[in-house]
Amino acid sequence: MNEINEQSLQGKYTFFTESGSTYILTIDENRKVWLERKNENSDLSLRRDNEKLYVQEIVRLQVGLSAVFVLEPLGKGEVTTRITSKVLEIV
Repeated sequence: MNEINEQSLQGKYTFFTESGSTYILTIDENRKVWLERKNENSDLSLRRDNEKLYVQEIVRLQVGLSAVFVLEPLGKGEVTTRITSKVLEIV
């Protein structure tokens, strides 16, 4: 699989990035999208690792490029943007 967007089928997708991160993206039965970063290395931690975060928009999730998501606010502000390192594989 090379790309996921908001029109992709319902289900769970795992993707891996160049930095060694593993993400789980879930598109539920109501077409809501959730993102969880599985982090085993505390040296590379991000705010709210290992928690499901509501994705307001999948800007880009494509092999060979950095993934970009608009997330629910994680602090002050209206939204949070998460940009990953280059996506190596989506399964």
